[in-house]
Amino acid sequence: MRKIETISIRRTKAELELKSFLSETGRSGLVYFRGRRRIGKTTLLKKLQETTPNVFYFIGISDETNRDTLVRFAKSWDEFVGKDTLSKIKRSELDWSLCFDHVTKHAADNSKIVIAIIFDEIQWIAKTRAGFVGTIKDKWIDWEKAKNIKLIICGSSNKFFLDQAGGEEKILRGMKTSSDIVLSPITAKEVRSYYFPDWSVDEVLLLYMMVGGVPYYLNQIPRGIGFIRALNWTFFTKKTIFLSEVDEILNIEFNKAGVLTGKKILRSLGAQGGTFSQISDQLKMSSAALFEALNKLVDYSLLKEKALYPRNGRKKSAILYFYDDPYLLFYFCCLERMRVSIEENDKQLLICQLLGSEKSHYIANFSGRAFEIYIRNLLLSPSTDVQNTLLELMGLPDRDFELYDSLGTEGSGEFVLVHRKLRTHIVIECKWTQSLGVVKDGIAQLVKYECPDTRLRVERVLITNYKVGSKLVEHASQQSVRLIDIENFS
Repeated sequence: MRKIETISIRRTKAELELKSFLSETGRSGLVYFRGRRRIGKTTLLKKLQETTPNVFYFIGISDETNRDTLVRFAKSWDEFVGKDTLSKIKRSELDWSLCFDHVTKHAADNSKIVIAIIFDEIQWIAKTRAGFVGTIKDKWIDWEKAKNIKLIICGSSNKFFLDQAGGEEKILRGMKTSSDIVLSPITAKEVRSYYFPDWSVDEVLLLYMMVGGVPYYLNQIPRGIGFIRALNWTFFTKKTIFLSEVDEILNIEFNKAGVLTGKKILRSLGAQGGTFSQISDQLKMSSAALFEALNKLVDYSLLKEKALYPRNGRKKSAILYFYDDPYLLFYFCCLERMRVSIEENDKQLLICQLLGSEKSHYIANFSGRAFEIYIRNLLLSPSTDVQNTLLELMGLPDRDFELYDSLGTEGSGEFVLVHRKLRTHIVIECKWTQSLGVVKDGIAQLVKYECPDTRLRVERVLITNYKVGSKLVEHASQQSVRLIDIENFS
């Protein structure tokens, strides 16, 4: 097994928000700490526990019964307070109400200090019929009165937060006292700075298009052996974790039947995504069952849905379903199709069978779409230096815009950006290539685009990884196309 050095990235914004929440005195508080699986939430919370006084940390375990969770909580709580009280109670008599009464008493006995309680992987603690959520709701009245309890509820399951806090009828609705704290992926620029400073921008971005800014995934990739060999060793040999990771993601949200249905739908979408009718025609599922399954996938953030800009005589905007999670896109477009070869491979450079050429790093039916999704997510993400630079290159003064998708059959523009204040309609083409001809074709496609709303000014932008020279910029400018090279903002 190749030894890989694990890199820990400081996540300043979320860490500061958590510390600020815990440092506030004079009142109790509850916050949800959220983020994608493997994004580093537990690492950050454990660090918080180690560096902050009076923090009780408790994590759920997926295959543990509620009774075993209660016993483990009792033991952990006694270790935290330094007294053998809960752990002396008979196993059969333990419940969450009794456990939380001890929390209330400890808070009352230590009224001058802030006591932080962290429930991590909440979806495995608050299982069906466990009684955890209802008891939290009941005891929160006492904990608010105590004015010294800070409760952090953390999890990777969007289903949990939707089911328990997402609507007026939900049990935890309205209990939080601060905005959700979200741990976002690290940026491509940070990946290059911290992980792969010797790789080119293209190499780092292709990796980023495969797994995004997920630290756990990035820590699986060896450094110092070169781009091709590193990616081949990580993704295309039989020891890879990335063939099974899709099940880990789906198992958080679905039961076994739901996982199978979810996989069928995700597999049917491919790189380009699809409308309801396209998915229905391919899977032959009943409309009611498909509608319910799609809604769940969207609710749990495994799929995105975007309105298609009403063009070419469409009176009504259709909905396009697609996944913007880089790993899911990479898995269903590339890894799953090569599963048999990967599971048998020890030494072959299978990745070279996927790449158009080692120089171009183009993967058919993946690279182009993945680059488009990277740009889309960059435009929609919370403000970063990279995003601000891209907006400046596009001539946009702020983020007061909406993005719409185009249908792949319409041939010009991956998506369109409508800026409200500027009253400008910007059609955007993304080209991941090392071919001058492909870039020129993209410019020609943009020139053909006509805005359906004559009240809006039209601008055309092509974003590419191609190394742009002055002649190409001039050629694009003559066609009224703004040409942006990723080297200028990555």
